[in-house]
Amino acid sequence: MAYQTEWTKQCVKVSYFGNCSEADVLKVVIEIQADCRFDSTHQALHDFTRCQSLVSVPDVLEQIAVHNVGAAISNPNLRIAVIAEHPDVLNMLERFASLGLGSYPMRVFRTAESALVWLDGASKYSRMRFATPPYG
Repeated sequence: MAYQTEWTKQCVKVSYFGNCSEADVLKVVIEIQADCRFDSTHQALHDFTRCQSLVSVPDVLEQIAVHNVGAAISNPNLRIAVIAEHPDVLNMLERFASLGLGSYPMRVFRTAESALVWLDGASKYSRMRFATPPYG
């Protein structure tokens, strides 16, 4: 197993380590979305800082996007922060974004501190109702 999952009341944190693959990320997505805590979770933090490599797997990013589309029906309030600097991970994120199938707001950060600040702010705004979003 190249990852560890930790749940809190509002957040699910996934820490990836060692040599990972996009198939590992898909496995995480399926496990998280199948968990009974998923529908009440507003924050997801994917931490790739201890990931040494990430192997690309054909069609996996499309599968992740499809799972997210379905999951957004039961939990439309999720925000996803990714902590990453490794070129393999950044490449995966760019390819995922280029699919144009993002069901959730997702941002990439270099530090856990900045990711948590964004997630905490996003969660506060998600509980409020705005005619237009307060930020992009």
